[in-house]
This record gives sequence, structure tokens and C-alpha cells, in this order.
Amino acid sequence: MNYLKGNAMHLLQRKLGLISLALMSPALFLSTAGILSAAFGIEGANRLLDAMLAHTLLKLLLSPVVVLGGPLVAFALNAWQVFHVSADVVNEEFVIAFSVKRLLGHLVCLALAAGCCCCFCAMLSWKILKSSRAEQIL
Repeated sequence: MNYLKGNAMHLLQRKLGLISLALMSPALFLSTAGILSAAFGIEGANRLLDAMLAHTLLKLLLSPVVVLGGPLVAFALNAWQVFHVSADVVNEEFVIAFSVKRLLGHLVCLALAAGCCCCFCAMLSWKILKSSRAEQIL
């Protein structure tokens, strides 16, 4: 049952969107810097990251646990609002139903969180491949 109606429901959705954006912001920043560096050759992004990683608080904020964990938590929070799984017996058959609510804001956050996770994993695998090829050459 949903007891929230009207303005209270919109406030909850807005807060969840802001929380999701805050959780995804380190991953978005790191992914953007990685794409700018790798795809477009803009080295200013790497210099900015080096300057930021000199500070302890920013080093913790850009740690892999926060960068990957933030989008995963945001994905889980939004998936809780969007997805619904139900099971029932209909005409002596066990039926499992999976439904998706059409909540545009939550779906956008889900897509953004999944994209952040995929981009971060792709950047990590790119660095691993790049370093393993360098070892093979040497």
C-alpha cells in the first residue's frame, strides 16, 4: 500500500532523485574524466584527477568502493520503486509476473546508474588490458 499522495509523493521522488544523483556524482566525474582523456586525448582531465587525489578526502571520495558502490546503491533504490515481481496460482498453474512501472525519473536514474557501472568497468578493463600489453612487449 502506498500512503503517500499528492505533494508528499512528488517530494519523495524528488529526494530520491537527488540522493541518486549525489551517489552517482563521483562515478560520473571519474567516467567523464576517463572518456575525455582516453577518447579525446584531453590531458587536463588527468591533471585535475592527479591534483584531486593529492587530498585525502577527495582520494576517499574517488575510491573504487565509492565510485562503483554509489551507482549500485542508486540502481537498487530506483529499482525498488520501478520493478515489481509477483507470484500467484492461476488455474492450477504457478505464475510469476515481472512488471515495470513507467516512472520516467526513476528509469532515467536506473539507466544512468547502469551506464556509470558499465563505463567504470570498461575503464578498469581498458587499463588492465593496456598494462598487460605493455608487460608483453617488455
